[in-house]
Amino acid sequence: MDKDDKTKAAVKQLRTRLMAQVKKLKGLKDRRQALLDENRELTIAIAKKRGETLHVKKPTGFRASGTAPSYSYASRKQRTSVHMDKIMAKKAEEDKAKAKQKARELKAFGGGGAKGVASGPGSPLLAMASPAKKRFTLNRTSSSGSSSGGGTVPPASPLMAAASPAKKRLTLNRTSSGAGGGGLLTEKKKIGGRYFPPGLKGGVKEGEEEEDDDRKMPHNPDLVPPPADAPAAAVPPPAPTPKRPSLVKIPSVHGEEEEVMKLMLTTETKLINLTGFNMSKMKLEEITRLRLSGGLMTREQFESFKKMSVQDDSNAKDIDELFSEAERVLPVFKQTMRDIVEAIGLSPDDLVMVDGTALHSGETVLTFAPLKGAERAKQKMKDDYEGNHLCLLDLVRCSIIVQTEEQIAGVLQKMLDIGILVRLKNRFANPLPTGMRDCLLNVKVDGHVAEVQVHQAHIFEEKHTMHIYYEFFREMFPNGADSYEELMRQWGKGF
Repeated sequence: MDKDDKTKAAVKQLRTRLMAQVKKLKGLKDRRQALLDENRELTIAIAKKRGETLHVKKPTGFRASGTAPSYSYASRKQRTSVHMDKIMAKKAEEDKAKAKQKARELKAFGGGGAKGVASGPGSPLLAMASPAKKRFTLNRTSSSGSSSGGGTVPPASPLMAAASPAKKRLTLNRTSSGAGGGGLLTEKKKIGGRYFPPGLKGGVKEGEEEEDDDRKMPHNPDLVPPPADAPAAAVPPPAPTPKRPSLVKIPSVHGEEEEVMKLMLTTETKLINLTGFNMSKMKLEEITRLRLSGGLMTREQFESFKKMSVQDDSNAKDIDELFSEAERVLPVFKQTMRDIVEAIGLSPDDLVMVDGTALHSGETVLTFAPLKGAERAKQKMKDDYEGNHLCLLDLVRCSIIVQTEEQIAGVLQKMLDIGILVRLKNRFANPLPTGMRDCLLNVKVDGHVAEVQVHQAHIFEEKHTMHIYYEFFREMFPNGADSYEELMRQWGKGF
């Protein structure tokens, strides 16, 4: 086989692999879109049913163009609200079911009747006591002084004869507001896993000691339920379903009012979000241990530094001229970044793989973002830089996603060698409180400062899971890791 045939075979093989990856990626995108459509329809239906106004969220970021807007009740901070409603509703149903079960058991074991249920040899009390072989006492009390006597059951009574061999004690209480009263079978403690009504204390003979037995109480098919006209036992009401917080209006970054959900810092929301946050943080730490344990990113030459924070070589007099300058520099920037990626042995257009599967966002090793939106840039200039357009360093930007620590170090070293790196924020050495690690760089290409983000593939994939929990806690992290430790001390004890 000559050289041309080998080349054609290699190209054909690469084309086949590429088509397979494209097909797989298309399937993932279709699945994602189906889930988004389903979520949007559900959100709209819930809003219509409740008469609430939806907040339309327009997509932003590197791949904002061509993406449909999403619908939600709130800001990003409240993406867990629908999930929380489901959990709370499920808990309310479980509480209701437990209350019903408790009511049935109260009724089955004589939940208080107007007429006594312990009279006669065929009474349900004797039927229950005989096979169980338990010892009983009969107490009679009166609230009006007109009760027909009291005391314990005589030793020769059929009740004591049936119960005397037992090593457990059930008590028979009789209370009365007049002449006579109804019998009620209760137990002082839980016996053999069987439930008995709480709060009902039976009489115990003076001087006798309780004896415990771990044997299970046998089932008695002859147990007769209380009379139909007996009043039902008091059942505690089920726990109320937590109410969904109301929408409130707050000023948005654009000066308009938008409806967002009030943040519920309840024990349940803290528990769910704190649990998810910690699980994601532990996963990031495990990824770091497996993928970034070589110590390359903690070397002295990769320490964070900042040579400049403005476009010091720019001649732009206003933001419009700065955008014109960015458009002029963009082709040179793209070629420079491609050369750097190829220099470390990677293909810029290859899909990034994690454990044999493409990233859910379909990223390639080198991804260029469109120029930053003009409106967003002007707003950032006004809010963050007091109107100074030369402080905008991310009009031109890209991301590089690699697999190994050596490749990350290779990208940084190449930028240092050619002299374009003017700012480095090494968050592989100094991670965020969430455990997220990456490198945020500024490079100067043809006199214009641009932004480059360098990611490790597995950490980048986990970033999407972590982000929703970070939005819940972000206001509590003003001092980085110290704030995280304080958060654990404050909230961790309550869980």
